[in-house]
Amino acid sequence: MRKKKLERNNEERYLIVDGERTSQTPGVVDVLKKALLLFGVVIQTGAFRRGFTHFLNQNKKEGGRLVSYGIEDNCLNENIVKEIKEAIDTPTRVIVLCNTEYKKREFQTYAPFLKKGDVIMCYYYRDTDEDWWEITEPLNMSPPYTPWKSEISYDDISECIEENNLEEFRYDEFTQVMWGAFIKK
Repeated sequence: MRKKKLERNNEERYLIVDGERTSQTPGVVDVLKKALLLFGVVIQTGAFRRGFTHFLNQNKKEGGRLVSYGIEDNCLNENIVKEIKEAIDTPTRVIVLCNTEYKKREFQTYAPFLKKGDVIMCYYYRDTDEDWWEITEPLNMSPPYTPWKSEISYDDISECIEENNLEEFRYDEFTQVMWGAFIKK
């Protein structure tokens, strides 16, 4: 398979994959590339322009599987929940990337399905408001530069984390690129 070209745009705010702008920061490349090699199944919700989907596909574990749902898909629909549950219920480790506007509900829906060693992540994540501004301001990712702001915080999912026996996964690395990451113990 041909490798997609990764580049930074002039403003270095967004990752460009083979000419397609993603909503990811360029820093996600090094952090996520290492992690993806640990998982046999990658599940992505909230794909938009598909540039990030291309990145995931080219960097997944050799022989691994990518299951991707677009922003137009209702990832809380009973049929899609069933499909995602089946994808998680495999003998290999799974990583779930929640990136729709319903991140909190997705996290709460999919976390109970995880097996030991599986990881669930959510984008535009902040540990605290202070951390969010420290991370996004140098990237010109905070208002007034962009309409985006943090969409999910630790407080939003702390109860779910505890109930499902999750703990932080490469937390400092991932929060620096606006992802919250949690592994099933």
